[in-house]
Amino acid sequence: MTGFAAPYFPSPANWRDVTIYQIFTDRFADGEPSNNELTPGVKHEPFKPRGVHGGDFAGVERHLEYIQDLGARAIWITPVFLNEASSAWHGYGAVDFTTVSPQLGGLKGLQSLIQAAHRRGIYVLIDVVVNHIGYVITSDDPGWPRYRRTGEGYHLRWRDPKCMPLPPFNNLNWYHDRGRIEQWEDPVQAVVGQFYTLSDLRTELPEVRAALLDVYRKFIHETDCDGFRVDTVRHVERSFWEPWCTGIRESATALGKANFLMFGEAADGRDERIAVYTGPQGRHERAFDSLLDFPFYYAVKDVLALAQAPTRRLAERWKKLTAPPYSREAVSQLVTFIDNHDQPRFLAQENADGHEARLRQALVLLYTSPGIPCLYYGTEQGFRGGHDPHNREDMVVGQGGGGAVNHFDRDHALYRFVAQLNRMRQEHPALRQGSQFVIADN
Repeated sequence: MTGFAAPYFPSPANWRDVTIYQIFTDRFADGEPSNNELTPGVKHEPFKPRGVHGGDFAGVERHLEYIQDLGARAIWITPVFLNEASSAWHGYGAVDFTTVSPQLGGLKGLQSLIQAAHRRGIYVLIDVVVNHIGYVITSDDPGWPRYRRTGEGYHLRWRDPKCMPLPPFNNLNWYHDRGRIEQWEDPVQAVVGQFYTLSDLRTELPEVRAALLDVYRKFIHETDCDGFRVDTVRHVERSFWEPWCTGIRESATALGKANFLMFGEAADGRDERIAVYTGPQGRHERAFDSLLDFPFYYAVKDVLALAQAPTRRLAERWKKLTAPPYSREAVSQLVTFIDNHDQPRFLAQENADGHEARLRQALVLLYTSPGIPCLYYGTEQGFRGGHDPHNREDMVVGQGGGGAVNHFDRDHALYRFVAQLNRMRQEHPALRQGSQFVIADN
């Protein structure tokens, strides 16, 4: 990779002054059709739900004005490293940590996007993964891939010698050998088991920890990105996070990014289960600065999307923030959301389909509640896709052919409503950094 030319773009003083727009890169916009099949073994299949549709960095860059006019001040994009073919559309199965996917535009394309975003005052957050790499490992042992709780692990081999990860990740001893996770609430199995087909790294090994720290420290230096959303946090042993986060934080600070944001994904609706990933208050060697606010998501889902709970469900959720187990740094800047790439769209849920008024209520909560609001792309266009992959819709349907439907509509009522909420949030500092008091609940 080629290093980024300093000076580096500084961090915001307070991330609560920023709202995030989450982008599923392959489904956003195809800015450069010539790169659509540059991942080995990949075909451009824009009408296949789990196929590569062609979205890339150039497509995101082309629509930065659309994002800016919406009022977002940061974008979060899916993982960027070269993947094996079956995961190339979503990005969560890297096989080469030294190469930014040419299918997405390569390192130069990513650098161009980040620089263009910075010129508009937009920060760029990258989705990163340390728990696993792509579908590259298998076993010929009887029972594979069923989870082995006790006894000898499976004897692993590369699934395809032509699709091995690059050094130093080409060492089979660097991967867990117990098979796939079957009981997701089992704390041991959830860490040492394989996440579906993805090859699970032995993150407890010092050499694996050192390699993963080196990968992402270099990545900040080469791209000038502004933060990380970290995938599958609860599937990595807790002791990994403080040293890794501290090392990343120190490297970013040395480049002038003194408030580099790292927010983790621990998919659980219980504060006490996710707050442990933030670490002790004020401690130098702490873990995450923030987490995705799943307790908020589930409360909004119950009250507004499904209409199955009274409004006091929201008040109860906020009350937990007054005496939380989170670190002082994290409690005020949890990343709030009402849907994302792993959850059905708000409008797809049982009692919300077609009820745009409920969505508007949820959006008001999103932009006026404590935390850092994150809007999933397409929500501002009324997207209503269900479970993965149907919640990962194209912003332009039929790209490259006749009769394409373009959803970059700034006149859409929801687009205008979100833009209004963003303006209101910026005009009133109390909505970003003020204290919250529940006057009444029902």
